[in-house]
Amino acid sequence: MAGALGLSMSRLLGRQRGAGSVPAVPSAQAPRGRAWLHAGDAAGADAAVALAHRLVARRPGLGLLITHAEAVAVPPPGRVPPRVVLHGPPPTGAGGLRRMLQDWSPACLMQLGGRLDPVLLAGCAQRDVALLLADMTEAAVGRGWALWPGLAGRLLRPCRAILVRDEAALRAFRRNGAPLAACRLTGRLSTAPQPLPCTEAEREAIAAAVAGRPVWLAAGVPAREVGAVLTAHLQVRRLLHRLLLYIVPAEPGDGAAVAQKAQLVGLKGGCRSAEHEIAEDDHLYIADTDDEYGLWYRLAPVCYMGGSLMAGGPGSLRNPMEAAALGAAIIHGPLVGAWRDTYAALAAGSALRPVANARQLTEALIELMAPDRAATLAHNGWRVVSEGAEATEAAADAILRAMDEAAAASDRAG
Repeated sequence: MAGALGLSMSRLLGRQRGAGSVPAVPSAQAPRGRAWLHAGDAAGADAAVALAHRLVARRPGLGLLITHAEAVAVPPPGRVPPRVVLHGPPPTGAGGLRRMLQDWSPACLMQLGGRLDPVLLAGCAQRDVALLLADMTEAAVGRGWALWPGLAGRLLRPCRAILVRDEAALRAFRRNGAPLAACRLTGRLSTAPQPLPCTEAEREAIAAAVAGRPVWLAAGVPAREVGAVLTAHLQVRRLLHRLLLYIVPAEPGDGAAVAQKAQLVGLKGGCRSAEHEIAEDDHLYIADTDDEYGLWYRLAPVCYMGGSLMAGGPGSLRNPMEAAALGAAIIHGPLVGAWRDTYAALAAGSALRPVANARQLTEALIELMAPDRAATLAHNGWRVVSEGAEATEAAADAILRAMDEAAAASDRAG
């Protein structure tokens, strides 16, 4: 009954949404088997990236495919480990999904976040692909399932692990027929990327050059926010005359324009792209080179997340977990952009200092120049990152266990 119902649902949705494309099987072999991660929402996409790094670290040679729901953006290729296959929404038609499963031959599918996808769950169950769920909330089995009485229970029955964020989600899954032994309260999965790298010798040299000076970082600042950042810096410098700002433009090519604006308001400094050496009388340092965020997060105890303050853009341009994972106390504006769930997790852990406007940015900077206040926020941020890491480890355990069981079953059959 479950298989027939799942198949009819798959065919129905396949006609409604189109067959989709089938991801190519990578040319590199996967001697340790293949797993499929499907992100059901934006937080699930970030969690999938963090989980992919953990899986590859624990089991080199593992093949991984990451797909996502239609409304979710695919993670940039540079964020995932090498040879992980990134694909858009998976096929929704029965034929396309069947071809994908035949070509890819995953040992397991884990859906991360979002609402249950009946097409994937039913299609994988029909081919004996181990079904796993992680980062699940109460909304995953929300009101819409009442239109399909019993369907949620049939889809959930084959699941070997259902990892949920909170007690409300645990109750909802059990109420909808999830196997009790599979349900586990693990909390939110980490959305923190791998700690961004830096050259330690470079970090030591810059730290020595500014030793004893209070510093702060404005990370990923779009052109429309440069004026607000510089104004806040000027005002705080009236109290802390040696205060130094590291400012990373959203576009590295904007470094010269930032320098010109700084000069117009009386701030002295230079661009990293011009190999400027930080001097004692510099007021700011413009970090207008690519891929050095790991360096600046490590050097600054306080970080403003650029793009989050001024209307007219996509909002926060960087994942705040990047800064939290490297010990920075985070200031942000009301526009959180694509990182809504990530900001919510940090806010719940008292790891953020929100501001509503440019005036409040100045006030927040003055507040966080007190080392104990910045250290408290940074500690809370690290705690959020660490708690998510435990849930990610539990998800990795579930995947590797399912893959080991599939390999053992294959050996017995052979």
